[in-house]
Amino acid sequence: MSGENVEVILEKSFGRDLAIETIDKQIMLRFDATCLTHALPMPPERIRALRKRENMSQPVFARYLNVSKNLVSDWERDLKKPGRQA
Repeated sequence: MSGENVEVILEKSFGRDLAIETIDKQIMLRFDATCLTHALPMPPERIRALRKRENMSQPVFARYLNVSKNLVSDWERDLKKPGRQA
């Protein structure tokens, strides 16, 4: 699939000619399910170790993940679990 645009990939995957403007949420969910790998749950210690290994503060790590620094802190203290988007 490398080098192909999303329209071509969707047409091959779902057997119909789709324009970008007509892609609805259900189609994108099916597309994601066929193309994206699922991340395994990460315990708080591993999240912190990853962040520290990369020599990042919580605010910098949060910025890379497009989440708040408070959320990163909550992950590391096991108050919340990372969601799908992270």
